[in-house]
Amino acid sequence: LSNASRSGQALPLPNGRILVGGLNSPRVLVIAPGRDPVPFVDSDEATSAPMAQVGDREVVLVAGAAPNRTLVVASIDDGRILRRLKGINANAVKALAASPDGQTIYVGSAGAVWAIPAADGTPRRIRAGDGVALDPRGQYLIISLNEKTGARLVRVPVGGGGESPVRVAGDTRMVLESFAPNAVGPDGRIAVMLAPQDSWFWSAGVLDPSTGLVERLSTGSDVDMSYPGWTRDGDIVTWTMGFSSSIWRLRPVSSR
Repeated sequence: LSNASRSGQALPLPNGRILVGGLNSPRVLVIAPGRDPVPFVDSDEATSAPMAQVGDREVVLVAGAAPNRTLVVASIDDGRILRRLKGINANAVKALAASPDGQTIYVGSAGAVWAIPAADGTPRRIRAGDGVALDPRGQYLIISLNEKTGARLVRVPVGGGGESPVRVAGDTRMVLESFAPNAVGPDGRIAVMLAPQDSWFWSAGVLDPSTGLVERLSTGSDVDMSYPGWTRDGDIVTWTMGFSSSIWRLRPVSSR
C-alpha cells in the first residue's frame, strides 16, 4: 500500500465531535457522540484530508478532485462552505495548520511551507518543509522535513528569529508524511508517527523536545496509526487502520 492509502486524519472539534477523512477518501465525515457518521461539508463534491481548525468556528480542508482541487473554509457548526482559497495550488497540499486567532493558515505544499491569510491572499513562503504544526499559543511552528538522510523537525518562531532543530534521541525513526496541525500539545510535547523496527505497523509516539526522548503509544492491537494530535484536554487522537492476511500452502497438480 502507498503511504497515502494507509494514512488518514482524525481532527477533534468542539463539543466532542471528530472529523475523519482519508487522503484518498471521497468525503470527510463528522462523528458526533452517539450518532452515525455523516458528510461534514454541505456539498456534493469530494472532500479530503489534510484539514485543520481555523479559529473557533471554521475548518480548512481540501475539496474537489485532481487536478482541480481547492482549499475551502467551512463552518464548524453546519459544514457550509464559507469561502474558497484561490491563492495557492491545492493539488500539491500535504499539510494544513492555522493560527489560534484564525487569521493565518499554514500550508505544506510542493516541498515548502507557506503562510496565507485565512481570508485568502498571496502566500508567503516560510521555508522548505513538508508538514507543519503550530503550538497552541501561536508562538512557533514545528516544521517536518522528509530528506534523503531521514526525517527531521525544526522549530521556527512565528514572530521571526532563528530557527532551531528539534532533538530526537537514539535511533527513533519518524514517519512525517502524516503530521497533524495539532501535533504540539499544551505542554510543548509533540505527537509524531513512528516506524518501529520491531513491527510492520506505524505507531503513534510523544516526543519531549527538551530531552529528545520518545514515548511509544499503543492501542493494544496491530493497527497503523497516523496523524496523531492533541485535544485541548491533553488527550491524543489518531486515525487507525487494521489489516488482515492469511498464508496458504499450495500443492501443484502433477502433469499427466
